[in-house]
Amino acid sequence: MRKTLKTLFLVFAISVLIAVIGMGCDSDGNSVKLWAINSTETTTQQTTDIDIDSQKLIVKMAKGESEGAQLMITANRDVKVESVEVSRPKNGVSYLPSDSVAVYYEIYNTITHHGDSRNPRFKVGDKVSDALLPFKTVIEYGMNKIEKGNTQGIYIEVTTDSVSVAGVYTSEITIDLSGKKYTFPLEITVWDFDITQSTMKNYWMMTARRGQAGSAELDTTDKMATEYFEAGLKYRMNDELPFDGTGGIERYIGILKQYYNEPHFTLYKLYYETGFSGIQSALLSDYIYAIAKESVKDRVNYLDKAMLYVSNLVDEPKTEEQFSRLSKYCDQFRSAKTNAVSRLAKEYSGTEHAYYFNDTVKQTIMSIPFIMPICVENSIGAVEDRVELTFCLVFPLLETESQINAVRELVESHEYENELWWYSCNIPSYPYPSNHLDDDNLYFRIMSWMQKKNGYDGYLNWCAVLNSTTYGTNPYTTDAARRDEATGSYVDTPGDGFVFYPGEPYEIDGPVGSLRAVSYRDGVEDYEMLTLLEKIYNDKGYDAENILNSLYDQLFSGIITTVTESEFINTRNTLGEMIDAASGDCGILYKEINVSKNNGEVVFVLADDAATVSYKGQNLIADEYGEYSLAIDLTKEQYVQLTVSNNDKSVVYNKFIFGKYNVISVLTDEKDERLFSKNNDSVLTLNTDDAFIDGDLKSSLKLALIGKLAASSSFYPYFALNLSDISVSELASISLRVYCENDEGIDFTVSSFTGSSYKTIKKIHIEKGWNDVNVSMLGVDVGYDGKIYFRTNNLIDETGTEVYSVNLYFNYLTGYLKEGK
Repeated sequence: MRKTLKTLFLVFAISVLIAVIGMGCDSDGNSVKLWAINSTETTTQQTTDIDIDSQKLIVKMAKGESEGAQLMITANRDVKVESVEVSRPKNGVSYLPSDSVAVYYEIYNTITHHGDSRNPRFKVGDKVSDALLPFKTVIEYGMNKIEKGNTQGIYIEVTTDSVSVAGVYTSEITIDLSGKKYTFPLEITVWDFDITQSTMKNYWMMTARRGQAGSAELDTTDKMATEYFEAGLKYRMNDELPFDGTGGIERYIGILKQYYNEPHFTLYKLYYETGFSGIQSALLSDYIYAIAKESVKDRVNYLDKAMLYVSNLVDEPKTEEQFSRLSKYCDQFRSAKTNAVSRLAKEYSGTEHAYYFNDTVKQTIMSIPFIMPICVENSIGAVEDRVELTFCLVFPLLETESQINAVRELVESHEYENELWWYSCNIPSYPYPSNHLDDDNLYFRIMSWMQKKNGYDGYLNWCAVLNSTTYGTNPYTTDAARRDEATGSYVDTPGDGFVFYPGEPYEIDGPVGSLRAVSYRDGVEDYEMLTLLEKIYNDKGYDAENILNSLYDQLFSGIITTVTESEFINTRNTLGEMIDAASGDCGILYKEINVSKNNGEVVFVLADDAATVSYKGQNLIADEYGEYSLAIDLTKEQYVQLTVSNNDKSVVYNKFIFGKYNVISVLTDEKDERLFSKNNDSVLTLNTDDAFIDGDLKSSLKLALIGKLAASSSFYPYFALNLSDISVSELASISLRVYCENDEGIDFTVSSFTGSSYKTIKKIHIEKGWNDVNVSMLGVDVGYDGKIYFRTNNLIDETGTEVYSVNLYFNYLTGYLKEGK
C-alpha cells in the first residue's frame, strides 16, 4: 500500500511539474510568467494586472502597415533576458521576410511630477513603459536584467509592404531567461488591402530648432536633422524639411523633390526667415515663386503639401498685442503669396503653361494654410474679423456640436483658408487624448478616429524631440517633465514635447522611438483604414456615414474615450475585416444595421453584381437598387452567416449584430418607478387603462409632461432613465416601448450629463401610438449620474394662452448586450 501511495504521489508531482512548466514557471517554484497585451496598453514596471490567460501574441494588419504587440515578462526572481528570437512568419508556402519582425526592449521612465487632474491610473513614482531600444543595444549595454517582482515589456513589431501576401502567418518567439528557454506563439493576420500611402496632414516640430534635438545628440548637422526627419516619416509624422538655409532655394527644392513622393510625406512647413518687422516677405515670396515654377515645369503640384507656422514669432495668441502682431504676419504672408502669383501670371501669360498655372498652381498658392494654434475660446473672436488663417484649436474648443458648427461657419466664410485643424501640447490632459507619459496610449491612438469623424483637416503637436539638457537631464533615467525656465518650475505633464529619445547615449544614429510614438502612428494608420472604407463606399455610390458612426460610437463620446484596450482592438479588427470583405468577386458592403426591440435588420450590397448570396441555404433576392435586407430574431441569434458566391468561388461572412436580447424591466409596477427620474414639470403614475397596455400586461407606467404658459426656449421638461443599477458597460443598446397619446407626437433630445453640460446622444421623434425608442449605448458615458435624459422644448406656448401636456405610457425597458457579454 505504501509503495502504491508513493507511486501515485510521484505521478501527481510529475503532473504538477509539467503543468507548472507549461504555464511559464521555473521548476524551482519561482514563477516567471509570460503573457501578452496589445500595443496600445500602457503598463508600469510594478504592474499587478497580469493577464496570464493571454498566451498568444496576435497582430492583425493591412499591407503597408506597422503593427505590434507586447510580450510581458513578470519575474518572481532576478533573471536576465539573454536572447529573444522570432522565427520567420509562415503562411502555407508564403513567408514574410525575416526582417519584417523587429524586437524592442521597453525602457521604463519614472513619473516624478503628476498633477491632481491627471490620469488616476498613474501616480508619482510609477515607472511607465515608453522608450523602445533595439534588443541588441540592451544586450550590449547590459540592461537586460529583470529584478524580482518587476514586469518587463518586449515590444514585437511587424511591418508589411504593398506586395505582402494576405493570409494568416504563424511564428514562434523563443526567449532565453537566465539560460532557460521559453516559447510563445505569434499569429499575424495580413488583410488584403494596402494603406502604404498616407493622406492625413500633421506637423510635429523636430528639425525646426535643431538645438532642441541636437544638444541631446551632441550633433546639429544636416545629417542628424535628416535622421530625425526620416524617423518622423517612419512614424507617419511630418516636420519641416531638413534645411537651415544653406544652399538657398535650389537646394531647398532639391530636398523637397527628394521626399515629395515618399508615401508618408503629407506636409512640410515653408522655409522663412525673420527680420525686425517679422516675416521677410520678399524672401518667402521668392521661395514660393521658385517652387511654383518647378511645379509648372514638372506638372507636379509641389505646393499642395505646404503650410506656414511662425511659432517663433507668435504662438497661442491671448493678448491684444499678440493679436496685433498676428494680423501683421498674416498680411506679410498674404503679400508674399500675391507677389509670387503676380510674377508667375506675367511669366506664363499666353504660354503653354498658362492653363496649368491658372487652374492648379495659382489656387494652391493662395490656399496655403497659415496655421495658428488657439488655446482659449475668446481668441477665436479676437482674430476672426481681422485675419484669414487656419484655426488650429486645442481639443476642448471643438468638443461640442455647437462649438464645431460655429468654427465651421467661420472657416467657410474665408476666401482661401478653408481648413480646420486641432492641436495639443501640455494641454489638454486626461480625460482628453494626450501623448503624455502619465496617460493611456489608447487615448492618443483613438484621437485619430475622432479627427476622422469630425473632419478636421490636420493635427499639430508642438514638438516631438524636446529632450535636451536645457529642459532637464537625460530623459531615459531622470525627470521627463518639462521645466518652465522663466519660473524654474516644472510643467506637470511628463513627456510633453517629446515622443522620441536621443540615440547618442547608446551610440545610435538618430532618434529612439517610443510606445507613445507607436500609438500615434497606429492611430494614423487606423485613420487611413477609415478613409479607405469611406472611399470604397463612395466609389460604389454608397454613403459610409452610418457604418462609420457605428464604429465611432463604440469607442468614444465627443472627445472622451469610453472603451478598454481590448474593446478597442476588437473594433479596430472589425474595421479591417469590413474593408477586407468589401472588395473582390465575393465582396460585401454593410449599409445599415437596425434594431427594434427583439428584431434586427441587416441591409447590405454585394461588391460584384454577378455574385449571389444565401442565408441558411436559401438564396436572397436584391431589391431594385441592388440592396439586400435580412430580418432576424435577436432572441434566437446574434450573428448573421452569409455565403457569397461568384463562379466557382464562395466566401462565408459572419456578421455580429448585437448580443443576447434582454428584458431589463417590463415597467408595470410601482417599484419600476425607481428606473425613472423626472423634473417638476412631469408626473409619474401607475396606469391600468387597457388602451395603453402592451400585450397581456395588466398595467403600464404613465408619465405626464406638463408645459408652461409663455415659457422660454430654454424650458426643457424631461424624464430620465436611471441606469445606475444596470451594468451599462455591458449594454450595446437599450430599447424603450412607449405609447404617445399626443396627435402630433413629440420630439426629444436624448442626452447624458457631464456635470456641467448635456451631451447629445441622438434626436428622436415619438409618433402617436406605440413606439420602440432605440438608443445605442456604444460610446455613451453616463458615469456622472448614471442617467440618460429625454429632454423636450416642444411644450412651449408662445401665446401664453394654453398649457400643453403630453401623456406617455411605458411597457418594457430592454437591452442588447455587447458581443461576448
